[in-house]
Amino acid sequence: MLASTVTWAVYTVLGRATLRTLGSRRATAAAMLFGWAMLAPFFVWVAGWQEYTALSSTGALAIAFLGIGCSGLGYLFWYAALERLEASQVAAFLYAEPLFTLWAAVAFLGESVASSTILGGVLVLVGVAAVQTTRERQSDPRGIVAVSPGSPEACELIAELDAELYVRYPALPVHGLSASDVLDPDTIFLVARVDGTAVACGALRRLGPDTSEVKRMYVRPAFRGRGLARRILAELEE
Repeated sequence: MLASTVTWAVYTVLGRATLRTLGSRRATAAAMLFGWAMLAPFFVWVAGWQEYTALSSTGALAIAFLGIGCSGLGYLFWYAALERLEASQVAAFLYAEPLFTLWAAVAFLGESVASSTILGGVLVLVGVAAVQTTRERQSDPRGIVAVSPGSPEACELIAELDAELYVRYPALPVHGLSASDVLDPDTIFLVARVDGTAVACGALRRLGPDTSEVKRMYVRPAFRGRGLARRILAELEE
């Protein structure tokens, strides 16, 4: 059990890089296909299809629920969350799983609930809330600063943006900053830093005395939904 916990932790952390390239739907499909390919030889070896005739309607529904609900939709939602949030934030919600198990046991099996169980559930909810609040407080950016479009942190954010655009719009060209734009002193490139790490960016390319073009707006998935892009745009407008 301890080994599986470590394996799952490593899989979750390392899997975020793959999610940025594939997206949650492709990653889920790939995981399901890979798992099927690994188990198929054993299924054929033991002639597992012969056991289907002994399945009751309840058993068939249980298998369908495990396959579609727990495996298919479960992994899809997990990957979707991992694509947008940090691994530590997503993992915190695993502690809420026993609460849903308790609810199902009471609702479908009629099991009783002891006071100690309720207390444990409250502690779980408090812990999850504390993790989320702490992460959000730590992720509050200290400021937005101007950097060179050719700086390492700017290039890293631009590369992530291009990779995401290629996945979302594979048939369309990516209109980035050209070499002349990078060297143009009128080009403004801003980054938002969290704990010293650049996590969002945006640029402004001047087209004329009264005209400019917003370029390279990007926020890393784990930091989206926090108003970073809005703050960068406000800085660019000034």
